[in-house]
Amino acid sequence: MYFSRSQIGLFCLCLFLGVSACKKNPFKQWAGTNDDNQTYPEGHVGPRKVVYQKRTPIQYPSMCTKENALSDLGDITLTIRTREKEEPTTLSFAGIPGNPLAYKGLGTMLHSQHVLHTYKDCSVEGNGQFTCNSSEVKTLDPGKPIYICDHNPKPNTLEHEVLTAFLGLYQLKVDFPSDFALSETLFFPLLEDIITPPDGSTPLVTPLLDNAFWSRDGNGIQRITFLPTSRETERQFPIKLWRQPALGAHEGGHGIFSKIGAQLLTAQNSLREAMEEKKDATEFDDTDQGWITFEATAQASAKQVFTRTPTMASVISSFNEGFADIVAAIAMGLHMSYFSGGFEYGNIKRARDPYSKTTDDQKIKALTTSTLKHFFSTAASLPPHPLTPNHQDTHTLGAIFAFTFLDLFREEMEREHVEEGEYIPRAREKAKKWISRLDQAYADYPARNTSDADRVRSGNPEELLEQLLRQMVLVYTPKNRALSDKQCRIIQDHLPAMKEEWKDNVLASCF
Repeated sequence: MYFSRSQIGLFCLCLFLGVSACKKNPFKQWAGTNDDNQTYPEGHVGPRKVVYQKRTPIQYPSMCTKENALSDLGDITLTIRTREKEEPTTLSFAGIPGNPLAYKGLGTMLHSQHVLHTYKDCSVEGNGQFTCNSSEVKTLDPGKPIYICDHNPKPNTLEHEVLTAFLGLYQLKVDFPSDFALSETLFFPLLEDIITPPDGSTPLVTPLLDNAFWSRDGNGIQRITFLPTSRETERQFPIKLWRQPALGAHEGGHGIFSKIGAQLLTAQNSLREAMEEKKDATEFDDTDQGWITFEATAQASAKQVFTRTPTMASVISSFNEGFADIVAAIAMGLHMSYFSGGFEYGNIKRARDPYSKTTDDQKIKALTTSTLKHFFSTAASLPPHPLTPNHQDTHTLGAIFAFTFLDLFREEMEREHVEEGEYIPRAREKAKKWISRLDQAYADYPARNTSDADRVRSGNPEELLEQLLRQMVLVYTPKNRALSDKQCRIIQDHLPAMKEEWKDNVLASCF
């Protein structure tokens, strides 16, 4: 298992957890991936690459006791991030108990779980990297119930940070009550990788921090995990992840995707399983550039040359991320009342904001021919400037899809004079219809091999992207009705690369 520093905590990137699966296979406790959603392949064997990073989780004051907990949360005042600033906001949690915290569909809610994943029989590869051939998992603390005692909890307390993270999931369940259900919600667990150096020196401990993820294990257990914040990240980026409620809603969006787009998710994860079976394959992520394997250059050079293999799974992942962004926007009300503007991190303010037409470098969010060329390039590369989006990141491509989908939706609502009170249910049904159509489009996609993994590897990812994107736009053309002039302008602005691809009568009229 290999983690790069840029994997941790940038744009809600990608780790996953599966305690129950590890009882069968010690390699499946957690592993670095390029998505913040994951199901677990069965039967992995072979060495794992592990990297040591010294980081320290923030410790919150102890939570209150059951005796003092609120039987009904009622109105709670939380400091949450709204449009590049944090401010106190009073919210109604009436009917939700705080003794312990519980809500239908979010499963058992626990904080401070402590699990050790010890890697043994390791060899050194340099730069803090090790290859380890065996591992074992030990749970030191299964987690504790969450008790809320204060209607106005102070920021930086466990009660406050749990509730701000919980807020996005709560809103998601209100707006998508029957579309996903969790078995567990874990707040700030301490998940530690322990690497045993081959020279027998002091073991190296690396906690998993600065992230959140949806996961489903081999037994069908779904959970969302909010990892602790590291002191190092908070010093560098004062924006607190869990003050942004859209983050939790985004993770829940992956759970909805797994239900409606079940075939898509199976395909997305099949490549992971295939790569894990290859001993020479390494899951590597540098700002989430996709599935990447690396090979050493000449012996004289210490640098690594990174290559990537864009596949159908990469394409599906980008739609998964875009759908989760759309779901977060719907759950946060579509009115920006306390939607954080997406997911802010450091200097990045607009790239993941589904309401922002531009990215942080002031350029329009658009799927251009150069964007697609970069996404499908086999050479992994980072943007030339920190504010320039990385279009090899499936989250970035998904953000273009999310903005386009919501812009088409807003135009339709205005044209049909729909009351604002109907926006959320209409948007919810549009989004679900889109993913259902995508799932069917994938099912109809010509199979080139018998196994799903081979199908994903050998299929044409460019062709699949065009077909899935077409289905997104066709949601707005019932009965082959032509798109409006405004909708055509949206497509021209944000999906110009499709000009040569869409030749049918409905969509060709926009170009």
